[in-house]
This record gives sequence, structure tokens and C-alpha cells, in this order.
Amino acid sequence: TGYQGTLYMLPDRGYNIGGTTDYRARLNKLSVTLKPLDNPAAVPEAERQNSVVASLTDTILLTDPAGASLTGLDPDRIRPAANGFPDLPLASNGRVSIDTESLVLLPDGSFFIGDEYGPYLYRFSPTGRMLAAVRPPNAFLPIRNGKVHHSSDNPGPGAQAPEPRNPEPGRQNNQGFEGLTLTPGGRFLVVALQSATR
Repeated sequence: TGYQGTLYMLPDRGYNIGGTTDYRARLNKLSVTLKPLDNPAAVPEAERQNSVVASLTDTILLTDPAGASLTGLDPDRIRPAANGFPDLPLASNGRVSIDTESLVLLPDGSFFIGDEYGPYLYRFSPTGRMLAAVRPPNAFLPIRNGKVHHSSDNPGPGAQAPEPRNPEPGRQNNQGFEGLTLTPGGRFLVVALQSATR
């Protein structure tokens, strides 16, 4: 009689309005039901779209290890490494910045997210608390003026654009870990940049 499934959706870093906003990072769970029509012409036109029903069933708000909200704002500073976590991209509001791009769900309910800012890989608990952060090799890290600078050149309200605008080596602006998957059997996590490093 039809099909039913669940989509887990990342809303990127939130909406863009000539820069970034303090959008709270999250993972949305969407229930979708599809009941194909055998003969669409036999159904009144206004009812044809009723064969697909989508509803938001859950939103998991993402937090740092201490439980503070994550933000979509472009990072312009760094939170120093502490408590087993590496240096983390930080926004001017003091929150860890994340630009969620890719997702892997694990059998225990936890999940990995590929981030465009770092570019980093993050593991979260089923409730959205950050459990681990994987900093990639130095060749992936965006460097400006000889230092790691995670900005994607999309400053938030009142923030300054990075100088220089593009990283010298490392990931390109807005070209972080766009692809993420788990190999069959779940032994390896595979990540892909959106484009080549600079």
C-alpha cells in the first residue's frame, strides 16, 4: 500500500543572508510516507499531492562536550585544545562553530558529522552532545598568515572578513568534509572533501 521511511537531515550552518547567522546546529528527523496513486488522473487534482506526507518527528540540538550550544557563525578564533579535544573552531560569540555537511548514523544511536569549517569530524551522542572531535592532518587545515584560521570567508553580523580572504594552503573556503560514509561492516569511516585542498 505504500512506502515509509525516515530521513535524517542536516540544515547546513543555517540560512545564509550575506554572511552567517547564530543558527543553532541540529539534526532533524523527518518521517516520510509515500502512497503512490495507481491512476493519478482518477483523483481530483487537489488531492494528488496527498500521496506524500512528510512530518518532522524529532530535532536533536547539538552541543559541545560541556553542553553549550553549537553555532553556524563563521569561526574567527580558536578554542584551545582541552579535555581530550583538539583546538576547535570558535565564533565571536564564544561558541564552537560547525557547518554540518555529512552524516553517518551508528548502531548505538550516536553519529558522526562531517564539518566544512574545520574541516573536522565530530562524533555526537544520541542526544547531540559532542563525544569526540577528529582533527585531520595539517594539510587539510586552512592556514592564513602562517596560522590555522577556520573562517570560510562568510563573517557574521559585525564581524570582519578574514585576511587574506582565501586560505593559503589547506581546505578551500566552503569546501570541507562534504561526504562521509561507513564501509560495509562498519570498520572504516571514509570522508571526502568537496574539492581539492589549496
